[in-house]
Amino acid sequence: MKPPAKHQIRKGSAALKTRISNISPIDPSPQLLNSLLGHYQKGQYDDAEKLAKFITKNFPKHPFGWKVLGVLYGQSNRRSEAVSANQKAAKLSPQDAEVHNNLGNTLKTLGILDEAETSYKQALAIKPDYFLAFNNLGNTLRELGRLDESEINLRRAIALKPNFAEAYSSLGITLKELGRLDEAETSYRQAIAIKPNYARAHQNLGIILKAVKKYDEAILHFDKVKDPSAISLSLECLYMSKNYSDFDKRIKSMLGLDDNNIRVAAVSAFAAHQMEKEDFYRFCPNPLDFISIDNLDKNNSHLQNLINAVIKETDEYQLVWESRTTKFGYQGPNDIFEKPSKIISNLEGIIEKKIDAYYQKYKTESCIFIKSWPKKYKLVGWYNKLVKNGYQTAHIHPSGWLSGVIYLKTINQSGDDEGAIEFGLHGYELPVIDESYPRKVHRPESGDIVLFPSSLFHRTIPFTTDAERCVIAFDLKPIW
Repeated sequence: MKPPAKHQIRKGSAALKTRISNISPIDPSPQLLNSLLGHYQKGQYDDAEKLAKFITKNFPKHPFGWKVLGVLYGQSNRRSEAVSANQKAAKLSPQDAEVHNNLGNTLKTLGILDEAETSYKQALAIKPDYFLAFNNLGNTLRELGRLDESEINLRRAIALKPNFAEAYSSLGITLKELGRLDEAETSYRQAIAIKPNYARAHQNLGIILKAVKKYDEAILHFDKVKDPSAISLSLECLYMSKNYSDFDKRIKSMLGLDDNNIRVAAVSAFAAHQMEKEDFYRFCPNPLDFISIDNLDKNNSHLQNLINAVIKETDEYQLVWESRTTKFGYQGPNDIFEKPSKIISNLEGIIEKKIDAYYQKYKTESCIFIKSWPKKYKLVGWYNKLVKNGYQTAHIHPSGWLSGVIYLKTINQSGDDEGAIEFGLHGYELPVIDESYPRKVHRPESGDIVLFPSSLFHRTIPFTTDAERCVIAFDLKPIW
């Protein structure tokens, strides 16, 4: 799991002090600046935003209002606004290391990793002992696949601040990816020694212990984390250790209290099939029965024009070479519907109609997936491009409810399933007892739209053609 990037607005910030004794008439008063800082530090974010906007409107050349707006926008996932505000703050106050660090955090969230790296390095050029920037740079370099450099920078953060629990946790992630599990375990334990209730470190340590088959100890750490994925990880440990009795007890204890855990639903459906038992977790016990395949052509006579326009727009997206779920491919940030262009807005409208039709098709079903269908939701979408030898490993979308994909470019192979999408019950490297678990393969065509429960494992079958497979994937995320 990724540790959060560290934004910073410190009391006594250089951007705030701005030689208060020498403030010119065109600058905001010290009282106004102190009021803004006070609102932020007290967590009064709405008031802070209103005051920051007032300051940036009336004193546009003063950096602090832009700096606060950049952090506030970042905290509320208004990423494009956060980039703009931070860039203005950096231009107005180029020697403020915190601004460069905050800009790096926003760029990193957007997946613009090369520019994030540059911003963190600018922060460190200004302030060489800036341990937060070393930590954030180390995390960015890990995402760029430069693990050795990541380790160096995370160790620098720790050297500057020996009680920096977050950096020890970050280092543990990098060491794990380097295959040095013993060292990763030690790093996580150091993070916990410093910060005993550090949930992320407990979860990451549990993942290491699970990997080395210390299931009982892993469960102890997962159980310290109030997180949907940690609940599922405990269940996975019980299944892997063949403690099926406790597995069933835990599932039953969740009924009526926690029925919407997507990862638990995926694990429970697979385990029930393998153990030839009823799936007690009623979110969606038979997820393959809820796959819907359609084509945009049926509702849009200008399909090819729309697809071509979307492809042209996505060619301009900032993409990151992926190395986790996606192999030999690129992915963009998951924000294409946040401020959509006219083309993407049209596509979004088509998706919403397809979602409504999907619900109407299944609305008489009795599983929780349908019975508790979200009355309010938002669409979260992202662009994915696979190239030669590309594929995606089996995965689910734990933060979604309903997931989908629209195919822009597909692999035209006859006689095999290269580039196809395969649905199945198996994932997370769970031990397979019975290889006959159900699967379903679909060879997509351009314009296909496929909808399915977010708890259903799916993967892309690798393709060897020198071609591109391009899609827009999306999740329906409930707003409760």
